[in-house]
Amino acid sequence: SVDAWQYLTVGEIESVFPTSGQEGTRVEVAGTDLLGGGGGLVSITLAGTEAGEVISATNEVIVVVIAAGDAQTGDIVIVSDSGAVVTKSDGFSQFASGEITSESPNVGQLGTIVTISGANLLGGGSAFTYITVKGHPVLDVIHESDDLLIVRIASSESVGIADIQLATNTGASITDVESFTYA
Repeated sequence: SVDAWQYLTVGEIESVFPTSGQEGTRVEVAGTDLLGGGGGLVSITLAGTEAGEVISATNEVIVVVIAAGDAQTGDIVIVSDSGAVVTKSDGFSQFASGEITSESPNVGQLGTIVTISGANLLGGGSAFTYITVKGHPVLDVIHESDDLLIVRIASSESVGIADIQLATNTGASITDVESFTYA
């Protein structure tokens, strides 16, 4: 058969942003021929962990949300439906999932200053994009770091048990379920 087969240029991952993160982080992988002549993406792993959600996948850009995984640095591996494999060695560092370990005090009302302690709170990011208590954005952020957050809480139209939710500029998020009580 004449001209029945064509060798394609080997796909290449040219950039990854961000290059590290934890569960919930949105990652953009850009390059050339990422799908290796295929019509779709079969899988993508970052540091050994299968992506939690694929937002979009083209030959030039693949956008995914990271699933929970072990803290490690490793390869990014893309497999397309043509069977082509595109790899970037040591292309991503997965952090342990963030966790809130305590709130002090864990009871309060409008204006209460709450200290939230934990680990990997920023999820590899540099800033929080939202912080809520019982679904309400906090009034003020007094201090923020990867292991300590001090906030002044807003009012709530109802009293009772509440969740604390954090999200960062990498897309990483943490929810501490039923950890605070509105008095």
